[in-house]
Amino acid sequence: MELIDRYVYAVAHRLPERQRKEIERELRGLIEDMLEEREGNGESRKDAVETVLRELGDPRELADKYRGRPKYLLAPEFTDAYIAVLKVVAGSIGLVLGIVFVIESVLDPWNILDHFVDGIVSFITVAMPQGFAWLTAVFMALSLAGVDGKKWDEYSGKEPWSPSQLPEVPDEKRRIPLSDPISSVVFIIFFTALFVLFSDKFGIYLQAEGGGRTVVPFFSEEGIRQYAWGFVAVAAATILLNVWKLRGRRWTPRLAWTHLAIQTLASVFLVFVFMDNTVYNPTFVDQLLQLDFLKENSDGVRFWTESAKLWVVPAVALGLVVDVVQTLYKTYRK
Repeated sequence: MELIDRYVYAVAHRLPERQRKEIERELRGLIEDMLEEREGNGESRKDAVETVLRELGDPRELADKYRGRPKYLLAPEFTDAYIAVLKVVAGSIGLVLGIVFVIESVLDPWNILDHFVDGIVSFITVAMPQGFAWLTAVFMALSLAGVDGKKWDEYSGKEPWSPSQLPEVPDEKRRIPLSDPISSVVFIIFFTALFVLFSDKFGIYLQAEGGGRTVVPFFSEEGIRQYAWGFVAVAAATILLNVWKLRGRRWTPRLAWTHLAIQTLASVFLVFVFMDNTVYNPTFVDQLLQLDFLKENSDGVRFWTESAKLWVVPAVALGLVVDVVQTLYKTYRK
């Protein structure tokens, strides 16, 4: 019966992955035993299911009983998402520091050992502890704020639990593959860290006088840094959204429209940033001329570099339209 499936799902998806199948079997057996007893007393199947589920109570509380640890600072139903995101954060930090190491080694190969040691020390003593602390703080805040519904019910005057509140079992067509939110978190952390902290590394690399390499950056480091707060805010919103995806693992109208709202705001922010002349290196062409990379007649290059920002709006708009179509299709397809 659908109501039983929904109840079993509502309990099991709050438990660690390794326990779910066993508890699903145990819970279904318990429900069937209770139903047989009530149907033996002449109660209809429909009424018996309603009564039995009410007796078993709120799926969250029953999940706590199976878990055996009802008190927590980090809600157990967040455990899988927390560990998955922590791995992604650690991998992304390592990837960013690895890329920085490669860039620094190319520009200054004589101090490659120093760059390597600095990278390891930064990972162990600064980057990873901060990433762990902020991520843990976010998940603890979600747990303590009652995102799972427990404390929210107390303060919102929400009616006591009933079987009618059970969520639907996810449709296979609307399931979110685990790789989607994880790859999204990796990308946003990598892009934000690299672009905000090392925007001066994006450019054309040339041979410098006396050996070594120099870079002529496309962007102005000061210009990008003034928008750092926005990049961090977009990254934080995207990470929280993907935590939601990791927890639910299915597209719902509420998730889809939240996703599109965040994507729209992020797109508007990107257009605003990259239409600002101050984020670009104003001496880009002049530096290339000084290094003999360009000839004196560089009007064509100067025109293309100055008009490149005109492609920002159509490129971002196209990406947003594609995302809207894909998201709505995944959510509302039959």
